Amino acid sequence: MTQEIQRRPWKQYKQHKTMDGNIISVGSRRPHQYLVESFALNSYHRKVSRKGKGRVPDPQFRKRAVSQVQTLSRTATGRKCGFVDLKTLTDHFQRYCKAVNLILEQVYSNDKHSEEIGERLRKSRSRGYVVLMKEHDLKWAKDNEFGELVFGRMHRNALEAAARIILADHTRRKLVRTLVNILVESEDDLKRLMKNKRVPADLIRRVRDQSETKHNGSGFYYALSACKQVRRVLDELVLSKIPKPPVERQASVHHNGHASISEDRLASVSAERTDSPLPNDQAPRKQRIRGGRRARQRAKVRESWKDKSKNSESIKDLIRSEVTRWSKEGFPFTTPVFKATTEDFSASTENMTGQGYWVRSDPERPDEIILYIKTPPGLQSAECDSDSPYRSQTLRFRFLNWFPRKAKRAQKKAEEARAAGNISRAEQLTFRVAVFTDMSEQLMNTIALHHVARELTNLKARKDLDTERIVELEGQLKKLRTSRRSAPPRLQLRGNRVIFSIPFLSPDKKLLEKTLETPELTAYAGVDRGIRFPVVLSVCDEYGTYHDRHISHKGLFAKRERLRHRTRELSSQIDRRKNNWEKKHPGLQAPAYILKKEMELASVWRKVRRLDREISHLVASATVWFCEKHRVKTVYFEDLRSFQGKGGMHSHSWRLSTNLWGLMIEGVRYRRQAMGHRRGGVWTVNPAWTSQTCSRCGERGVRVKRPDDTEEMRGGEHFFCPHCQISLHADVNAARNIIKVKHEASAVPGRTGQRCPTLSKFQ
Repeated sequence: MTQEIQRRPWKQYKQHKTMDGNIISVGSRRPHQYLVESFALNSYHRKVSRKGKGRVPDPQFRKRAVSQVQTLSRTATGRKCGFVDLKTLTDHFQRYCKAVNLILEQVYSNDKHSEEIGERLRKSRSRGYVVLMKEHDLKWAKDNEFGELVFGRMHRNALEAAARIILADHTRRKLVRTLVNILVESEDDLKRLMKNKRVPADLIRRVRDQSETKHNGSGFYYALSACKQVRRVLDELVLSKIPKPPVERQASVHHNGHASISEDRLASVSAERTDSPLPNDQAPRKQRIRGGRRARQRAKVRESWKDKSKNSESIKDLIRSEVTRWSKEGFPFTTPVFKATTEDFSASTENMTGQGYWVRSDPERPDEIILYIKTPPGLQSAECDSDSPYRSQTLRFRFLNWFPRKAKRAQKKAEEARAAGNISRAEQLTFRVAVFTDMSEQLMNTIALHHVARELTNLKARKDLDTERIVELEGQLKKLRTSRRSAPPRLQLRGNRVIFSIPFLSPDKKLLEKTLETPELTAYAGVDRGIRFPVVLSVCDEYGTYHDRHISHKGLFAKRERLRHRTRELSSQIDRRKNNWEKKHPGLQAPAYILKKEMELASVWRKVRRLDREISHLVASATVWFCEKHRVKTVYFEDLRSFQGKGGMHSHSWRLSTNLWGLMIEGVRYRRQAMGHRRGGVWTVNPAWTSQTCSRCGERGVRVKRPDDTEEMRGGEHFFCPHCQISLHADVNAARNIIKVKHEASAVPGRTGQRCPTLSKFQ
């Protein structure tokens, strides 16, 4: 017998709505699809470690004093980059950041002027630096403040970075002003914003719609960010008016400098502790507030908003008056600041040495490429290189072109799989060989384009023109420009590592037809994020037949959970020890035993992130090739970015809302895009009610423990529908329902360029 339990009212799929409204096609202004690959930069004199070559870093230089940095820069080191190179590159990034922040200060010195620039950037369809270069105060000259910081082309990159920041800030300010107007007109919305634990979804939609923000995949989250910003400012205002609890301790200082509690105060402190509530870390388990400092702030503000609290009326009046003042005088915005250690060369062209970087193949070391980075004025490198177009103003690195090595290994594995009779695996590896070979050709074509363009420019500048050579170089240049090549790269500084990211064009139609079968795509897939199985995939073909697959890596997930549990233990130990140290020694630096725990916590988190990347690669690869086998056109994922767990879910909530799900979606999109699918053919949809509804009849079902059970068990692994008597795995049922969530599905931001099909034939 099925147990009858009272439930919330159910809405049929015909009324199923997602958070985002109408989807506007993106990508019309960006016809090319790029696959970004990263290369770790090494110091110029360092031997790059390779598998099977016996090249390993020299350990004797792993721990060297800073005074020996000159020796380090000329010798093989245990680090990828020597101290001198890192120091010079850090100064390079600091100059770049100063230039971007100087541009932002000039733009935001006048509010009206910044609004005009933001509006022009919004209407402009070209690069942002073109709009900013028209401003007289932002032009570059050798004798002005920009010329002292950066060279000309680097200033163009700084303008592009500043333009993106200004446009994002302009959108955010429009959303905040719209929210303030809504809060002034409706006191009920103000009450819900301050009293509710989560920002109301209908309020977010109204802010997005009334501010005329584009209804793309990220419009909802831009509005959510604006709501959180306003609420944070109001929370800080409320917390400043709430009286703080009495001081529990008064410290007296001994002759040795250590703080202690006076004996006269000890009795009063013990008396106060009997009446005062316990701190958060000493409170009973049921009274503890989950989350960090921000969660505790929200709990205090929500408690003060209640009618039973002492200062509730005064706090409400204070918030109303503050919001009214904002509507008249304006919200207290702050000037945005650029802090990222990233230099983007997207504002540069590919055929000039002035763009700030130069690459050439190393004639002595195979598959190694030397990278020259131009340094700003006044920042000289330690060495001179005659091959550099920038002379002494050069910072040299090298990186390994790992595409040929990867292609060779994949080719060997493909031959072994074909000999073993595993044809599908051999086809996958053959496609990998073709993609890596294609990217390697693009990289070498880009290097050739640089050198041909430079030689042609130098020849045309001479008085005695070599006409035959010029004609030959112009033909080579035309051929290289029409061939597929990479886009301008990005330079990133991550601690002691330097990353050089290069966007490559995805494989063309000829390569795909040569390596993959290209049948007509008629199927659709739904992917559910489960607990017992990380990913459950269900494919519905053109005949309405379902093909299901459970993708599981239990060993890796179990290891990840153990490490995650260890991070919670270490965080608790560090917080407890820090609190005790601050009470006994206020203002003094934490001792070594606390610092060691913090280092251990950081190490465990690095292991978790590495596992995340490994799991996402394995799951994404299995998902993509299963979809290719069944000719899937579009893959639908459940959107868990705004997932909020209910009470009692504990680790279940964290497992669903973790960033691992986002890595899986991005991995699937990247691989499908490499296979010729426009924007990857990946969509995210609202997963509401998909796990509680029958995928066959659309009625409400129950969760059961075993496939043959009919009695409901909360959290059961299987699903049973009492109306059509179907029984199947609960995650499979949810994956099939995700395919049917069809009304205005929300696109992954910037990833998809077509509307979601109606899927009426699957009803």
